[in-house]
Amino acid sequence: VRAIAIAENVDTADKQWDDILTLNLFLAQKQVSAHPEFVRMGQRPLIENGFLVGACPLGFRPVPVPEAGFTKKGKVKTRPEIVPEVADLIRRSLERIAGGVTISQACRLYNREAAELPDGVRRYAVDPRSTTGVMRPEAFRKLLINERIIGKWSFGKLRNTWKDSKNT
Repeated sequence: VRAIAIAENVDTADKQWDDILTLNLFLAQKQVSAHPEFVRMGQRPLIENGFLVGACPLGFRPVPVPEAGFTKKGKVKTRPEIVPEVADLIRRSLERIAGGVTISQACRLYNREAAELPDGVRRYAVDPRSTTGVMRPEAFRKLLINERIIGKWSFGKLRNTWKDSKNT
């Protein structure tokens, strides 16, 4: 049986086909492992200048900064802005928990108060991925330990790792 891969310039009729294939796989693996670092290098200046990269966290809204230019995808660059109504809601929740209220109870009160916010503001109080439109206690707990709430934004702290079939 003869196999031909035109894009990789591999033909099993050639005696060195396995060396060419091995070299191509090696180069592809190196390119894939270098890709995340190139993405981080491109995002670093945006983060250092206070622009948003990725999703806007709960309690913040993206504010367009037209004078800053456009991203590589042609979108206007944005900066995060605190939504005061949601910040007050989060602050009250933290005070309740500090006063002895359980996280589950604080979450129920948070959802009740968030439901009373105007539509334009409520969307910043609940995770847009929520199918129910309310905070679940697990998500609420993560919100409360998110360092961005206290103004601490970090970049490159966590890194995704590639997992293949051998190490999963």
